[in-house]
Amino acid sequence: MHKLVSFLCFFIISLVEAKDFPTTEWTLGLYENTSASYNNQGLIFITDPGAEFWHVQLTHTGIRLESGHSYRVVFTIQALTTNRLADARIGRNTFPYDAFAEFGGLSVSTTGHTYDKTFIMSSTTTDDARFEFNVGKYSGHILISNVSLICLDCDEESNSSTTHAFAESIPKSPLRVETKIYGDVEVGPFKYGIWGYGKFNPIFPPRPVFRSLPTESFIDFVAHGKFGRVIKKTIRKHSKTKVTKGTVRFTLCDEFLNPYPDVNPVDVDFFRNGEENGEYVFQTLVHSPSALDYDPDKHGRLIIFTQEIAKVGIHDDVFVLPIKKSTDRYFYEFVKW
Repeated sequence: MHKLVSFLCFFIISLVEAKDFPTTEWTLGLYENTSASYNNQGLIFITDPGAEFWHVQLTHTGIRLESGHSYRVVFTIQALTTNRLADARIGRNTFPYDAFAEFGGLSVSTTGHTYDKTFIMSSTTTDDARFEFNVGKYSGHILISNVSLICLDCDEESNSSTTHAFAESIPKSPLRVETKIYGDVEVGPFKYGIWGYGKFNPIFPPRPVFRSLPTESFIDFVAHGKFGRVIKKTIRKHSKTKVTKGTVRFTLCDEFLNPYPDVNPVDVDFFRNGEENGEYVFQTLVHSPSALDYDPDKHGRLIIFTQEIAKVGIHDDVFVLPIKKSTDRYFYEFVKW
């Protein structure tokens, strides 16, 4: 029987939480005067990378591996600034720190790549193996997601205290970041458009930004005029996503992918609106606001953007999102299904 020894979805579209393998149990180690930070959600900000991969090291310890058993390792790794190299391995957490599975030089691109490897635990059984990602040598930002370590032939009873099994494979996606706020309409997986003729229509510019929104009537006027936007996202079909509504958290970040400390993340409801290319379609608006039966809590809201942070939030049938500068970026995270 296949058993999930450890499972982690760091960021975006988290369909299930592995409570016995939380993100906070990953530790960032810095060596040889390097400088980096970790946001507990798989994202590592590297400013001084050192000369070797292991000089910046993200690890998870306390993993049980049984001698003679087969294991499958899967993870996604993505560079958010520029293509680079990295290293990953599973090994002993104490001297002599020998490796049980090694990935060698990983090619890490800005589009992300999923690695999949099977190995046999040839050493003696240990309760303190560690999963490590060595990401020094290059500065920039890197995202690690969808990490799993699966025993392919372990006995369920003997491993029940250290395993966490799921009834089905959960689809997950790595973090996606807009190239820039003022970008092409097709940039990123979240598409921006307008509502017209009963459907979503792409448009440019995707996100017109208002310096201020002086009154509620002004918000209503610009949103229902040519500046109101609809955001669209396709999601892989799954029992978890077969719902009428999901909630996406928008986090505004600067050009270096650092969240603004004075701008709170904003949760926006997305409503399912049919299918496209075999995937579910979710949008911030699925029905015309001028229709007699329109209900913003059932059909969604138009979106507008402003630099006036105090106006961010719901205004009747309009949702206002924050933007500070043209170089800003959004992080998107599905937080509720």
